[in-house]
Amino acid sequence: MIRQAIEKVVELANAKENAQLEQAEIKGMLHTKFGGSLRRVTTPGIESIDTRSLSGLVEIIKSYIDVEAKNLNIQLPLIIQADGNEIKVLSSVDDTYERQILIHCKPIVPRLILNEWISPEEMIINLNTCYVPTDNTDKLISTVSNLYNSKTVKQVDNGIGVNLVVESDAFAGGAGKVTINPIVTLTPVATYPELIQVERKFNLRVDQHGRVALFVADRGYFEKEVQKLIKQYLTAELPKELIGKDVVLAF
Repeated sequence: MIRQAIEKVVELANAKENAQLEQAEIKGMLHTKFGGSLRRVTTPGIESIDTRSLSGLVEIIKSYIDVEAKNLNIQLPLIIQADGNEIKVLSSVDDTYERQILIHCKPIVPRLILNEWISPEEMIINLNTCYVPTDNTDKLISTVSNLYNSKTVKQVDNGIGVNLVVESDAFAGGAGKVTINPIVTLTPVATYPELIQVERKFNLRVDQHGRVALFVADRGYFEKEVQKLIKQYLTAELPKELIGKDVVLAF
């Protein structure tokens, strides 16, 4: 009985000790200890802002520098990073060795149907709604239109283009020839409206059932071009006195 009482007293004493909040400095950084847990003290996180346009991004960046940086103790310069269309704005490292993610920016763009087989009807709809109208777009729409209601398609590659022998009710006698270029140059609507849309190359393919596909032929090129255009835009639109001092374009 006495032994159980002693064990209970020890248990309560340990529980009280573990419930105490303690602070300790380890390698110049403040830590808290609560129970058996040791945690480094960091700056409270700031809820990031999402925006969908470059013009909105510029206004938010200027607001952070003029107002929030002072009131919320945001460390300058702001670091702007881009991965293709996706932009992040971060603070500099604060006195707890942390960065804050302040802004996310990504454009609203239509869905490009790439790298998959679809019907000629779907392809024409996609070309009309997701690409900048050009002579190349019009020619491709005209070519794909010849594949409507096709029954069979045979391909003959002559090294310059691909001749398709198409069996379809659209042709007199039930069959006809369609010539396509394997590589097509199109301008998809795929980045911010403030920027010039990037012209790209695609592989055009038709299967034996008359389905059509556009395969990406310039992987990585689009992302590099978009990053270059974003940097040019921000350099032109942000106040000159901020760049290199309060804002760093890290791409």
